[in-house]
Order: sequence, then C-alpha cells, then structure tokens
Amino acid sequence: MDESQIRNRNIREAVKSYLLEHRKLNFLIIIIFISIFLIYIAFLFFYSSLNDLSAVSQNTNSLGGVDNKTFIERLFPTFDEKIDELLFDENGLPIINTSSTSLSTLTNFSTEDNNELNVNSIEIEKEPILSYTIFEKPVSIKKFIKNKPKLCLEKISVVMKKDDTGKAVENFQNTLKSIEGFSTMVVSGVLDESTREQLYIFQKKYADIIYKSKKNTASSTEPTRLIDKETAHFLNLLCSFDKEDVNDYIKIPTLRYAKKESREVIDYDILSKEKESLNNKLATGTQEAVFSDDGNFVVFRSETIIDGRGVIKTELFNLTNSNKTNLEKNIKTLDFNKNNILLYGVENDLTMSLKTYNPIQNEVKGLTVLPMREWNVFWLGNNDNEIGIYNRPSAFAEGIYMVYNLATRKIDRKTTSRLGLSVIPTNSNNFSIASIGGLGNLQTILINNQTKTLGDLTLNTYAEKCSETLTLDGIFCAVPKSIQSNLVYPDDWYKGKYLSDDILIYKTISGTSTKIISTFENKPMSIIQLRVHNNGIFFLDEKTLSLYSIGF
Repeated sequence: MDESQIRNRNIREAVKSYLLEHRKLNFLIIIIFISIFLIYIAFLFFYSSLNDLSAVSQNTNSLGGVDNKTFIERLFPTFDEKIDELLFDENGLPIINTSSTSLSTLTNFSTEDNNELNVNSIEIEKEPILSYTIFEKPVSIKKFIKNKPKLCLEKISVVMKKDDTGKAVENFQNTLKSIEGFSTMVVSGVLDESTREQLYIFQKKYADIIYKSKKNTASSTEPTRLIDKETAHFLNLLCSFDKEDVNDYIKIPTLRYAKKESREVIDYDILSKEKESLNNKLATGTQEAVFSDDGNFVVFRSETIIDGRGVIKTELFNLTNSNKTNLEKNIKTLDFNKNNILLYGVENDLTMSLKTYNPIQNEVKGLTVLPMREWNVFWLGNNDNEIGIYNRPSAFAEGIYMVYNLATRKIDRKTTSRLGLSVIPTNSNNFSIASIGGLGNLQTILINNQTKTLGDLTLNTYAEKCSETLTLDGIFCAVPKSIQSNLVYPDDWYKGKYLSDDILIYKTISGTSTKIISTFENKPMSIIQLRVHNNGIFFLDEKTLSLYSIGF
C-alpha cells in the first residue's frame, strides 16, 4: 500500500469517527434545516392567500331592519345584479358565494360606463354632532296620527252593519265628518252606501294601523266597509275615549343624535322629517358620544385635568328616565351590544382591564386583563359571547386582531401582524372589515372570522369609513379620491393632518360590481360614521360634523 492510499484510508476513518461521535448534532442540524424549509413553504402559501377569497358558507344573524332586496331595489333601480336570482338565508341575508377570483381593482372613478347613481345628499343637522344611532321608535297611534277628529260626542261602542240606523250611526258620521278630508260626509243616521264609501276610504288610508292586532291572526287587512271593532277602537283612541295599551303603538324609523356643543339629544323622524328635543341640559365639553342600538342609553366621554394629569371622565345617561351613572375613569374603548350591555376597557399602568356594565341591573363584571394598554374592543356582530380585540392602529407598529370568547375565556388570533391594522365588526358574526396602512399605503380587507382567511377588497380606504352592514353580497364604503404618497396612514388621518374628499361606493364581495353612489362633486365630503338602514344611508361629514342622509 503506497503513501497516498494510506492517507486516504486515514481520512475516511477520521470522517467516520467524527460522524459517529457527532451523530446527535448532525441529526439536530438536519431537523433544523427541514423545519426552516417547512416554515418557508407555509409562509409562501399564506402570502398567496392574502389576495384570494375562500369559498365560504355564511350563517349569520338578522340584519336588524335592513330588508336587502327592497333596499337595493329602491336605491339601485338599475343595479347590475339580477336580484331575483340571488339566494337569501332564513334571516334575509344574501348567501355569499365568494371564489378565489381576484377582485376587480377600483382605480377609475369615471362615470362614462353609467355606473354612477349620483344620488343627492340631504342635510339633516347643520350643527356639529358627536354621534347618532338609528332605531325603530315606539310612537303612540294618537301621537302619530296628525289628522284627528275635531268633534267627538261620545264613545263609539256599537259594531254596526250595512243600513243600520240610530243615534250611534249619527255619532259616528259626525265624528268622521269633523276629520279633514271627510267634510262631504252626510249625517243621516243611516249606514247607507254613501257613508260606507267614505268609511272605506278612511279604513283604506289607515288599514295597517286599524287592523294591526287583526293582522296577526288574519291574512287580510282589507277595509270591511262596516263599523267594526277595530275601526271603532281606532277612532276612540283619537278621541281620547279609549286608553292606549302596548298594541296601540307603532314603530317609526328614527335618528337619535347628540349635538357636540350642548350635548342636546334630538330625535329625527325619518318619515315625517320632524325633530324633537329630548333634553338640553346634559352638560357640555365632551369629545365623544356612543349610543346604544335602541337609543335608550348614551355615553359621553370627556377629558379633564385632575392633580395635573389628564383623566377621561365617562358618564352614562338613561334617556328613558334621565338617570346618570358615572363610570370608571380612564375608559379608553367601549361598545354596546344588542342587549344594551356596555363593554369597556380601563387603561392601567401596563395593562388594560376589560369589563362589562349592565345599566339596567347596575352591575359591573370583570372579564380579563390584557397585556399592554393600547387596545380597542367591540362586540362581535350580533354575538353577545365574543369580543373583537385589536391594537390601537398605527403605521409605526404592527397590530393583531383577536377574538375573546366569554364562555371559554380563550383568545383566538384571527390575523398575523399588520402595520396600521384597524378593524370594525359587521352585522354578520362571520366577517369583520379591516384596513392596513403605511407610508402612502392604505388597503381594505375582509376577514373571515371562521376560517381566518383574508380577502383583498381592492379598496383604498379606512375600515372606519365602511358601513357595518353587509347586504346583497357587498358593503358600502366611502373611498378617498386620492391617496398621497407622502402621508402616513392611518396616523396622519387620526391626527387631523389629512381630510379626504370621498366617493361613496357599493362594492360586491365577489368583485363583479362596483357601484358609485355619489362623487359629491357639488359639495365634497369626508365621510365618517357611515350607516345603512332600510330607509336610507346616513353619515357625518368629518369636516363640519354635520349629519346627512341619502334617501329615496
């Protein structure tokens, strides 16, 4: 064996000996390399899913007053989608059929394609307001009906049929004749054909109210042309002969809002356009107001100086009895659920304590303590058992979105870290709307709370400029006409350095249609607190804090 062969054999034996001595280390190195490779593959898969929408099956709760089909038909008489072919679930929500197809990008606001409705806005309140809510306000029939009898001789207590005669018929004829529009009524004391025709007109005009209780048991509300018990009760209410009960109230779509300077609370009847002041002595100097959904409660927050330090003062008013409750100091985030339970977060030195307050029972419950202080919270959709949690948005810090389950006391992370992440709930428990930011960057995404998939809505707007109502497979959002490359989003917007001129659009989640509602060319708007209701679209102009509507 020559010298080279001996050297090669010694090298092989040395390598073999090294491998035997370090095989555990080699095995660990191999595992590390395999793990890094798998993480890289998973990252590529996750990143590729950001621009796609997964197929989802939507099980949602009620829209809370928005009749999807009627609403869209009224707002969009030439809407591209065939409404009759859409599928709706048992709650009236559209069954969203999303796919992995990329959404069409909204980059051109041209109206040449006849895609703009150019609906005019109506100013409801010119004075600056803090906040508002939309609800169905119970109004007594007597108060609702303006056209009342001027002559009420005695209570109508006899049910009368065709050709009946007597003093009761004459009393009825005199009562009806005194109502404006029925002055041609002939007082004959006979329920003749002429009287019955006038009675028919009266019953037809107020059929939905006269036959309200009857409507629950019968399919027809057609006039009877007789003085039936429902008609007699209706007239006796207007004449103050009968006392009102719970069945003698109707629900009127109402805006309830709080003025900024005086904190005066106003009710605006959406149908009659009339305003009613509930009070004007709730105090002044407030920066924020939050209403419960039914309008019965309002929270005012203001900052004051105590011992040289800024302290946030929070007051809750019960608008049904004017009672006031002083809540804890330094409440930084809050939200009402459908049952008027107030969720709020109190900022401590290094943490935030989440609590609920039941204003009916005057009861406070502690939920959990979050690490760090900078959080926003909200009730998730119509769910009283889950809470959405996300970091205070900033383009200089990565934020995450999580859901806390009150029953299991567990937190489920819904997104990875995102710069400038802001989230709002929707009326569906399954979805949340979010936006992410950065230098010259603003992007809106849809979060599927069940599958944790993210869908790029291809809208350059803030989540706070979108409505929480999902309807007809889409959402309403106010979109800035331009995004400036030298601004930091959303920070510069929150600081008031930048107020946009917006376009109001309706965007289908499937991406097949983008409908421009209005470009506000005659009066530029920066839209906030955008809300959709069966009787219109409502919002504030951020520049003036005036309240507007887009009606029908």
